[in-house]
Amino acid sequence: MHSFFNKTMTLNSNIETIQASPEKAYGFLRNIVRNIQAPDIPDISNWRSDGNCCSFTMKDMVHCSMSLTEDQPNKRVSYKIDTDKGISADITFLIESGNNDTCQLQTEASVDIPVFLQPMIKAPLTQAMEKAMGSLKLIIERS
Repeated sequence: MHSFFNKTMTLNSNIETIQASPEKAYGFLRNIVRNIQAPDIPDISNWRSDGNCCSFTMKDMVHCSMSLTEDQPNKRVSYKIDTDKGISADITFLIESGNNDTCQLQTEASVDIPVFLQPMIKAPLTQAMEKAMGSLKLIIERS
């Protein structure tokens, strides 16, 4: 819901080196919306999936729905997230080959949010993204 008062805020996570192949990371990220059970990511509850999209509650405060918008095998996976608070985001996971069956993963997020909220929400969103990246790293390596 882009309006006169909204502006897109872009966030980038740190780059995580994952002890898994790009194919494994891509497969997990590409199929996350198909998971019947929630991934082991802190602060996510009420996970539901219908195979094409999923919905969940984050920190018991905001309900989100997420659907796949783009994927390039072993390179990138993008999702659209809409919330019950009128905020939407485009999330892209960028995957790069590493050495000896490793890859590097970074997340880019473009959040459509009112300008006056951006200074208050940028730090908590960045923290949440970093926390989620740490969890994704562990989940992909264990899967």
